[in-house]
Amino acid sequence: MIRNIQCRAVATNVDILTCEIEGIILDLELVNHYFNERGNSGKSESVYILSDCTVAIDIVTRSSKHYSRPDLIRKIKRFEDSLLKMNISIVIA
Repeated sequence: MIRNIQCRAVATNVDILTCEIEGIILDLELVNHYFNERGNSGKSESVYILSDCTVAIDIVTRSSKHYSRPDLIRKIKRFEDSLLKMNISIVIA
């Protein structure tokens, strides 16, 4: 069971794309927390994150350096690295 995950507001006057990317980051945070709590058996696992925002998917999957929020790209990379160390692959579609 996932506990103690804090929901947070993105901010006011934030563009839709940033909200979509923050949603993906929250998904990655929840997945990371789940596998840390549950423990990983060492076997390979896949997690699917679905989004209807193709621009956000492109930015996240390509770690776009052209996106105006490099701090969000760094967060994504940290979660990605953590999950890959646990042998968990992420598919964002």
